Amino acid sequence: MDNQQVGKFISQLRKSKSMTQKELAEKLDVTDKAVSKWKRGLGYPDISILPLLAGVLGVTVEELLSGVENDGAVKLAVLTTLTMQCFLRTFFNAI
Repeated sequence: MDNQQVGKFISQLRKSKSMTQKELAEKLDVTDKAVSKWKRGLGYPDISILPLLAGVLGVTVEELLSGVENDGAVKLAVLTTLTMQCFLRTFFNAI
């Protein structure tokens, strides 16, 4: 796990979704400064938000931490679960 590679990967995925650092930070309930640190390879996201971050970016936690996107049916199943977790967290935070 290379912090520079992971940071670059998060940045690429965020940009591919046309999200600013601030928008990503708001979805994760972190500061845009934290997102900036990840991008620069100065730290990693907290383990507690990895599933949500992966879901928002459309990858698995494994892909997120490896900095490499994979293909396959397993990824679809994992992303479905992550999307549901993201929805539920957003829904319950709104209540």
